[in-house]
Amino acid sequence: MRIVIVLFCVLTCHFLSAQIIGSRILSFDGYVANSAVGLRFTVSKGQACTGYNLWHSTDSINFSPIYQYAGICGSTSKDEQFSYTHSNPVPNQVNYYQAELIPSDKSKILRLYVGNTPKVSILPFPNPAKDVLNVKIFNTSNLRLYAFVFSPFGLPEKQFVVDAKLDVITFDIQGLAKGLHALVLTDGNQTFSTKFLKE
Repeated sequence: MRIVIVLFCVLTCHFLSAQIIGSRILSFDGYVANSAVGLRFTVSKGQACTGYNLWHSTDSINFSPIYQYAGICGSTSKDEQFSYTHSNPVPNQVNYYQAELIPSDKSKILRLYVGNTPKVSILPFPNPAKDVLNVKIFNTSNLRLYAFVFSPFGLPEKQFVVDAKLDVITFDIQGLAKGLHALVLTDGNQTFSTKFLKE
């Protein structure tokens, strides 16, 4: 009897391990965007799934659905990314999220603290930059942004209009002179700025 139980445990544990290793959800991350939470996950290429669910919790145990997609998802030829904005997380506490591919493939549990008025900040990279400058934006909503590049003497050099659908924006800076420049981003209500070095 003991041998049967041990054998059952070995087979079951191996099966559970295979499920975790074989997950098609390659990544699941999120960011706080003002009073909302942006969620994003990537599904590996393979057989199409029959929908997905996004779950929310305030205690990491009891989850409620915040979005249910009942259509065909995933691609047989390439990895595919999905995104969703949770517009009413619980403020001033930790919120938990999980993505689920139907029928039974779940992501890790994502943990995000949501404050009432998160501080907006931006980070340019690489810095120094040669031809392309990436800017990661923390805690801003999915808005149309206006970007301005200024010389060290305060002279305007370039202007961009960008849709900040993701938390990283890419700028072409090939035409700028070598040296220090200032980048200013605004959505019409708030303005944030940073400096970068052009090689």
